[in-house]
Amino acid sequence: MPAEIPAPAAAAAWIALDLSPTSDLPLWAAHWLADGEDGEHLRHLAGLSRSEPREIHDVQEAALADCRTPIPAVADAAEAAFTHLARLFLSGDLTERGLLNDLHADCV
Repeated sequence: MPAEIPAPAAAAAWIALDLSPTSDLPLWAAHWLADGEDGEHLRHLAGLSRSEPREIHDVQEAALADCRTPIPAVADAAEAAFTHLARLFLSGDLTERGLLNDLHADCV
């Protein structure tokens, strides 16, 4: 996964593909709150510790719903994830090696 804070749609795609780094979701939620998103579940997620994976998992879908971002179907999620990586690569924020590492890590 790229190190920057993804948009809620990218996070939802990774969740649909079962590739989301659960421990990062509270940090991402805090950034989404700072960016203007809001909601009870999103605030709850932002307040969780990365060492609470069960609670994070239990609230992640509702927190994304607070961001008006549903968990997509797997095919749509795959397209969104690859599009996100392509944008990072084309903008220079992801190297060839980083792209291949991300793809390889997600496939094993």
